Amino acid sequence: MTVLDLVGYDPPKEPKPKRTLAEAREYQRRYYQENKERAKQYYQDNKETLNAYVKKWQEENKERFVATRKAYTAANREKINAQQKAKMAKWFAENPDRVRALRRATKARQKAKDPQAWNEKARKINAPYHKKMVSELSDAYVRQRLARSNDDSPRKISATDIPQGLVEAKRLQLMILRSLKNEKR
Repeated sequence: MTVLDLVGYDPPKEPKPKRTLAEAREYQRRYYQENKERAKQYYQDNKETLNAYVKKWQEENKERFVATRKAYTAANREKINAQQKAKMAKWFAENPDRVRALRRATKARQKAKDPQAWNEKARKINAPYHKKMVSELSDAYVRQRLARSNDDSPRKISATDIPQGLVEAKRLQLMILRSLKNEKR
């Protein structure tokens, strides 16, 4: 035993040969594949610490972080859009009641903000559908006409309460009136 061994002297090890970038990436990929479960468990055990570290790094390197994120977003716009679209479609399918409520709330906010602009926008959007409904004398259109013609009566009737037979009769009446109007021209 030498004096060096007694003082705990550890001779310097030979430096590891430097890897090329491709070799380093391959090593990291292989290591990740072999240690996936271990990495997941480590993350679960140290979630708060790791998240705090990442947040601190992002704050300290804000410009670099933002630039990297912008570059990635620009390079992968189609991929990101597809992921977001799929995520939203899934959420919409899983939460139909919330979607309906959010749409109603948005519509109410827009209406309250500028009612005149909202009415104009709604007319423009609905114009082709309304035109088709009127020209084809759809059930919904005929029911609306019947319900509207009842405005003077003390007992109001809703479009859903009107029986189908009455709808057919009114449709026939409207068709006759249209044909008479076309003959006069």
